[in-house]
Amino acid sequence: MSLPPREGAKVTFVGDEYSGERLSVGDQGKVLSNGGSASHVLWLTGERQNAITLTAHTDILAMEEPDSYGHQRNGHIVSLAVRQVFDRRGAPGLYRVMAEEGHFADMAEEALSRVASLVREDPAIQEVLGHLDDDEADGFIQYAALALLRDLGE
Repeated sequence: MSLPPREGAKVTFVGDEYSGERLSVGDQGKVLSNGGSASHVLWLTGERQNAITLTAHTDILAMEEPDSYGHQRNGHIVSLAVRQVFDRRGAPGLYRVMAEEGHFADMAEEALSRVASLVREDPAIQEVLGHLDDDEADGFIQYAALALLRDLGE
């Protein structure tokens, strides 16, 4: 069992969207007070923005905040929350929560850039690019890199 989030902590909703609370995975809020198994949360985003709900601790994930030195804290509470999200929603659910918090934005850009470099450096592709002007070649490379990444997921 994980510890309840501290009062004032920022949290993300990770519970079931059919809970009747009209909350969606990724909605963010601030803990106003907490009790044994639930916290009063002021929602900062989503359909319930500016509303206060009593939300089960199993449905919220404390967001990491930088410490006084600007470093992200990693600890037992976060790892327990990750375990909860994964156990309830699997890999897709954990990915969705992390993506909505922006954890993959830079990686996606880097992945696209790396795949585009591989496409550009391929000898057969270089021959094809020789028949295109610079703008057409860049457009083709971007399209091919995106298509390769998309097709990988199918």
